[in-house]
This record gives sequence, C-alpha cells and structure tokens, in this order.
Amino acid sequence: MTRKRELSNAEIEAAQNLKKIWNEKRKDLKISQEEMAFKCGWSGQSAFSQYLHSRIPLNTDAVLKIAKILEVHPTEIMPEIAALMPTSQKIEEKKIDKVQETAYGLTQEAIEFAKRWQNLLPEQKALLEQTAKMLTSTNQKSDQQAA
Repeated sequence: MTRKRELSNAEIEAAQNLKKIWNEKRKDLKISQEEMAFKCGWSGQSAFSQYLHSRIPLNTDAVLKIAKILEVHPTEIMPEIAALMPTSQKIEEKKIDKVQETAYGLTQEAIEFAKRWQNLLPEQKALLEQTAKMLTSTNQKSDQQAA
C-alpha cells in the first residue's frame, strides 16, 4: 500500500484559496461541485472535492480550468502559477485587470471580449479591427440614409 505524501504549505494555501473563492462564488454562479467537475472534464465531483479539502494537490491544468469557470485569475487560487505564465501574458493581464477595475458600466460580455483579445494573434486582431471599421462604416451609411 502506497502512502500519500503530505501537501506542501503552498499546496495547502492553494486549496484554502480555492475553498474561499468557491464559497464566495458558487451561489452567484449557481454551480454545484458536480457541475464544476463536469465543466472541468472530470468524471465526477470527487476530484473537485478532494482539491477543496486539501486531500490532493492542485495541478496547473486544474487551476486554469477552475479559475476560468469561477471567473477569477488563476493566481488568486495559486499565486506561484504566475511564474509559469509568459511575461507578455502577465503584462496584458495586468492591463486587462486595470481596465476591468475602471470599467464601470461595461457589460460582462465586453470585459470577456477584452480578456480574449489578449490571446489573439496580431493577424487576428488586424482582421477584427478591419471588420469593426467596415461595420461602423456600414452603420453610419444606413443611419445617413434613414435620416
């Protein structure tokens, strides 16, 4: 019989962070442990429960999936995950966080779009910008014709 290793202090802290966030968010998001496990691609809620109760250590993949579903930054669960992120992504995420802090009045959809924008390739951003200009131009022409 193999004995489980004890979790490190950082792993225990990550589990405690997750539990705190889970308790704050689950009612607002109307999500159960079973639904969380399903959205993460796990076969049942037991893995999520074990993460919550510090029985097994959170891994990077789990943190990223959970953070996305709970609508938090992965570093809120596991601060040391920041070291694994590319520097450019960290800078972009800080910009997005700043925008989000000052984005009073923006819809959640607009904030999510801004977050996704950071992951686009330059060619994709250019194509979207061209499309937006064309749509704006078309809308302005329609407005002028209607007037």
